[in-house]
Amino acid sequence: MEILSSSYINEMIYNFKSVEIKKRLSSIQTKKSNFSSLSSTITDVSSKVTSLLSSLDKLKATSSSSIFNTKSALSSNESYLTATADKTANIGSYELFVTQLAKNDMVISQDVSSSAVSGLTGKHSFTVKTGDGTNADFTSTISVDLDGTETNSELLSKISSAINTDYVEVNSSAKTAANNYTGNESTIKINLNETDYSINVTGGGTYEQLIDELVENINSGIDGINAEKVLDDPSTGDVRLKVTGSKTTDYISISHDSGFDLVTDLGIQVDKEVGAASVLSASSFAPGSDTSQLSITSKNSGLDYRIKSIADNSGSTILAQLGLNLGSSRPSFDQSIEPDTAGFVYSDITNANNQLNAKFSFNNVQIQKNSNTVSDLVSGMTFNIKSVMKDTDPKVNITVEHNNETIRNDVNDFIKKFNDVYTLLKEKTKSTETSRGILRGEATVSSLLNSLRSIGHTTFGDSDNEFRYLSQIGIKFDATTGLSISDSTLFDDKVNNNTSEVENLFNSSNGLATTLYDSLKKYSGAEGYLSLAKQSYDNSAKYLSDRIDSVTTSIDKSAEVLRKRYQSMQTQLATLLSTQSFFGTGSNY
Repeated sequence: MEILSSSYINEMIYNFKSVEIKKRLSSIQTKKSNFSSLSSTITDVSSKVTSLLSSLDKLKATSSSSIFNTKSALSSNESYLTATADKTANIGSYELFVTQLAKNDMVISQDVSSSAVSGLTGKHSFTVKTGDGTNADFTSTISVDLDGTETNSELLSKISSAINTDYVEVNSSAKTAANNYTGNESTIKINLNETDYSINVTGGGTYEQLIDELVENINSGIDGINAEKVLDDPSTGDVRLKVTGSKTTDYISISHDSGFDLVTDLGIQVDKEVGAASVLSASSFAPGSDTSQLSITSKNSGLDYRIKSIADNSGSTILAQLGLNLGSSRPSFDQSIEPDTAGFVYSDITNANNQLNAKFSFNNVQIQKNSNTVSDLVSGMTFNIKSVMKDTDPKVNITVEHNNETIRNDVNDFIKKFNDVYTLLKEKTKSTETSRGILRGEATVSSLLNSLRSIGHTTFGDSDNEFRYLSQIGIKFDATTGLSISDSTLFDDKVNNNTSEVENLFNSSNGLATTLYDSLKKYSGAEGYLSLAKQSYDNSAKYLSDRIDSVTTSIDKSAEVLRKRYQSMQTQLATLLSTQSFFGTGSNY
């Protein structure tokens, strides 16, 4: 019979649990779901409020940070000249005419046979001095190790690689490590990238101990410099101090400060020693089928960054091999004879005729600059020179004005984020005949919504400001949809011609952005009203979740008790039916 089957009991238990769940759990589950929905919606509102606050933070900024100080620079001919203006630039116009672009100084070797063996051996070094952009020089010392088997092509490749990977390095003269240092206390000054450091030594031992003391004090006292002791170089028993920068852009000056003149004793006095890779770029190339040449170019354009000197160091002939042991002379590179005459592409360094500087007239004043990007001519402005102009070309006009587009974009960003919050709150608090908004009657949300609604009828800005309402600058508030720029022409006109008054409307102490930011700030953050409301809903949902677990466990236990009773009844019924069958069968005899 079906009543004796396990499926019959399962069905009975299922029906029991369904009735119990409906009776004891349904209302709790509904409440939990409601609290969870409230928490999720509050999270969405909080996220949008945070985004709105970010936009308001930009609008309420004052002084140089104010978005209403944003400027744009318009060029009458961007093929020749463009410009940018930051917030500190003044409204105005400028007139420019470009006659020369800035160039990078370049020196080129004579051409040599690529396959011929140079024959140079050992360590060869040379020094290049370049301008630092002022009246001082950078000094770079480059070393190349040769074994005598290199072809000229390989030689040039090694030179260019040595230049392009050179870090600043200062080496002391060699001292006998075991000899006593008798100079006593000394203070040396090390300048790293225009920052001075004082390094003290006490002495009182051998030169090796002195170098150890220097290495420890330099490495512990200066970030960005690595000092090390070099032993047995150039001869066994020698000791030297080696100081290197950690970046290719580092430059170092070392000078005597006080006490014994250890700088002179060790031969480490240098002035703005820099890695060649920071100021120079080198290339080896093959102009013919079996010829090679080397070019060395200053990384910075302009006369003040030119190559001022290039020469072999004592005992080296590596540059002389290429016609580049020029010292401070500036012969012109010449291809008219064979081999080429090594020299400079732009040899003239006179103020009038140099080809290294950018040259242009600015408001009819003749100007020279090192770079085609000029940012030290007008405060808050950068001019980007792009091409030389013809005599018949009209001068380029640069006009600086308020950047309406940027201001409009920032205001539009605020409007969008305001509407994101406003319309979400409107939707979630709306009730109809058939539905009720999830946030309807929620106290925190009602207060927030009232703060946003007030924007439509509140006066903002200082009492004597020309504009007190958003509508006066073309911004409309609609109770259904929120804010919009309803009159773009009016908005642009007021931003351009009444900038300070528009700014006051937004970022004064009573301005819209300042007032609304302060009002909304209390709703945001971990301790804000929205977060506290969410925590309350989360706690309620957690309590109900625990309650659901408890009731579910109780129902499950009751179901198991009932299941055992049914199983016991099934057993008794089966026995009864079996006995009945037995007696029924016996009655036939």
